Amino acid sequence: MSSLKQLVQAGHCLALAIALFVPQLSQARISAPDHRSAPSEGSVNFVDSPAVPTLLTPLNGAHSVPNAVALRFAPVDGADRYNVQVATDAAFNTIVFQVNVPKSPVAFTAPFDNATYFWRVQSMGVDGASKFSAPFSFSLFAEDECGTDPPMLLTPLNGAAGVPDAVNLRFAPASGAVRYNVQVATDPAFGNIVLAANVPNSPVPFTAPSSNATFYWHVQSVGADGMCKYGATWHFSTSPSTEGDVDGSIDPPELWAPLNGTTDVPDPVQLIFSPMSSAVRYNLQVATDAGFGEIVYMTNIPKPPVWFDTPFDNTTYYWRVQSVGGIEVSKFSAPWSFTSGGSGAAGPGFAGAPDRLIPNDTVRTLHKNFPDPFNPSTTIVFDNPEPGHVKLAVYDLLGREVHRIESRELEAGRHVYRFDASGLSSGSYLYRLESSRVTETRVMTVRK
Repeated sequence: MSSLKQLVQAGHCLALAIALFVPQLSQARISAPDHRSAPSEGSVNFVDSPAVPTLLTPLNGAHSVPNAVALRFAPVDGADRYNVQVATDAAFNTIVFQVNVPKSPVAFTAPFDNATYFWRVQSMGVDGASKFSAPFSFSLFAEDECGTDPPMLLTPLNGAAGVPDAVNLRFAPASGAVRYNVQVATDPAFGNIVLAANVPNSPVPFTAPSSNATFYWHVQSVGADGMCKYGATWHFSTSPSTEGDVDGSIDPPELWAPLNGTTDVPDPVQLIFSPMSSAVRYNLQVATDAGFGEIVYMTNIPKPPVWFDTPFDNTTYYWRVQSVGGIEVSKFSAPWSFTSGGSGAAGPGFAGAPDRLIPNDTVRTLHKNFPDPFNPSTTIVFDNPEPGHVKLAVYDLLGREVHRIESRELEAGRHVYRFDASGLSSGSYLYRLESSRVTETRVMTVRK
């Protein structure tokens, strides 16, 4: 009887062992890594190789991303496939998209508007799978009824060449905006964004990731009721440091006047440099620092001289010029400096200096209005090197035209206008000169 009892007890132990072992065996089979599936993070044994992927774009925290977007990440050595997940929550409890792909990018179409999405990527190799990357987020928001308009871009000028690698992006404030989203990309469709910033105001510092490249930038106003559409896209091209594009087949101009180190220079300043037989145009830059990180004026012109209105009195300015050939661009000239005089320095067209015509070979320049701030009137001066149609108008900071001063065919020479702002409220306004050859914009302030 005891032998039978022992046999029954042994059978019970065997049944218990089987009951405990079989689920573990089944679970072990389920958790074996499958390189062709997109498992959850908890179902894979993580390994040190391959490494965790690096997410690229959309940048973390990017706003107003299109509904159809390409998710880009850096390739990983030793990985043959990648698991990509997109969710509506940071814990990835609500996954709306997951896919197993051999490489980046991954096309994703958002199922919901006005939503924030989180995405992450996992490397898959022959030895197993990496952990998922730390998630990035991006947002889609409706751009209607935002309560404000896109801001007007100021500098770098659209199409500017020879811009330093480190530059400040400047735009005019937009009425009703509380913050701004600024994006810089290497393509006009903004598929490869290299800077995405949310800022309270202008300027925005930008350091180009590569020299001798073209960058596209636009700005979006964020109002109390939401985000507006992005405004106009401008582009500029960079040159390395202070050297410009170092093509040795063309030389930079020689600077002639004002002489280097001159002080108490009256406003406006005539910048004169030597014309070069191999150049078809010139890039001229003026800054308040020798490194040209704070550029206050830049222009592309066919020949010297250039009239420059100094924005600040008793300030030292640095200027340099670059030759532009048919396909070559020289280095920038070694910079010269001059110091502007006080506000008592009389400029052409104002009290104390006679109005005069300028030679036909002088480039068109829109001068700083005087006085500024003003109430109720101010004087605006511009130079016109050749006959042609010219428009001079005043705009509010939303870009709406509030007064047209002139719009007709004008003779060459210096033109002086008195602008009466009696019908405008206090605040800042833009006045813009437009012709077939140039567009220049300045800021003036009505103070009542």
